[in-house]
Amino acid sequence: MQVVYLIYDSLMNSVFDSQVLTFLEFLLRQRRQVQLISFERRTNTMDLERKRAIVADRLGRDVLLIERPPFVGRGFLRSLARRLAEALKAAFEVTEPLILHSRGQIAAYIAIKAKCFLPHRNVKVLADIRGVPEEILCLTNPWRWFLDQIRYREAKRIEREVYVLTDGLCCVSEALKNWIVSKFNVHHDRIPVVHCAVNNTLFRFDKGTRERIRRELGLTNELVFVFSGSLTPWQAPERVLRFFAMVKSIHPKSHFLILTKDTVVAERLLRKYAKHETSVTYLSVDYSRVPDYLMAADIGLLLREDTLVNKVAFPTKYAEYLSCGLYVLTTKAIADIAAYTIAEPVTGYVLRQFPKLDNVELRELMMRLHTEGVLTDASRQARSAIAAKLFGAETIFSKYLEIYDGLAKI
Repeated sequence: MQVVYLIYDSLMNSVFDSQVLTFLEFLLRQRRQVQLISFERRTNTMDLERKRAIVADRLGRDVLLIERPPFVGRGFLRSLARRLAEALKAAFEVTEPLILHSRGQIAAYIAIKAKCFLPHRNVKVLADIRGVPEEILCLTNPWRWFLDQIRYREAKRIEREVYVLTDGLCCVSEALKNWIVSKFNVHHDRIPVVHCAVNNTLFRFDKGTRERIRRELGLTNELVFVFSGSLTPWQAPERVLRFFAMVKSIHPKSHFLILTKDTVVAERLLRKYAKHETSVTYLSVDYSRVPDYLMAADIGLLLREDTLVNKVAFPTKYAEYLSCGLYVLTTKAIADIAAYTIAEPVTGYVLRQFPKLDNVELRELMMRLHTEGVLTDASRQARSAIAAKLFGAETIFSKYLEIYDGLAKI
């Protein structure tokens, strides 16, 4: 079956390269034909056109773009469904069976509605659920606008319809799977879990690279904590900075490295929380260089507050941290990652107290880091091997092939 991969959150999304483009290249290596279609807010920007050209070159095929209005509700999506159906009619023969692999609830809803305009075609929709984006509305715009309440209610209706009507369903975490089962009465066996993958040829541990980047950053014997990713509210960046401040008071020879594209937010946060702090560095580096800087650190921070968004998440950075040999500090809020960490103690530690911090717990943790051998090169290599085994791209992406084969038999 021909795979048509649909995204609603843009080619410019921060995880597009690691979770979408890498997967599509995997499909090509498996001799699976794939067409990428992206619903974009604006289709004529220079940055998007550059990205489109790069992606098309790597896939050997043009990327189809469909311009979309801001999301308000289902009515706006039906016109996108009709346009998607027309694009599919133009690109593929009537007899060619299609799998519409839809990343996220909204893309899946559009695919389900588009299928209604293709009654004589063999079309299967796979809803690939990576989180609960409607809940983010509650965190980013706390009900300041009546429109947000409309969008939230519409997103919930879309969610319910997708889980009931899609031909295939998978999700990013066991916690999300359990939530879908309990809230929407979907059968447990119907939802395979496909975690976020890591490109373990790019993200790996290399002692020489670690030493080189530490010299570049002027780091010698510092214990280096790192945060990688966006500084959006659900990442709790203020809490993370307060955490580092307490760590610094306990272990003065500590340094905090922030890798983010959100440089304006980083500057604002540092002015507020670390104005005179010289042991905090923030950098914006190309995605291909992120592993080098992760290797220079010792401890990856993945600290989240107890919200539904975080509970059902499986952040991409977790496997990237491990693959680069980092010891990961996390919280009970991210259910799947807490479970992995408890099962494999060499990989990290789950804080008992967060966002409220326990000075005694942190002192005990600093002691463990220096006495239990978790920061040796052997332990770094062990974490990298665990990441490759559990979350390596080939391992994770192969699960989609099994799902496709199952859909083909329906």
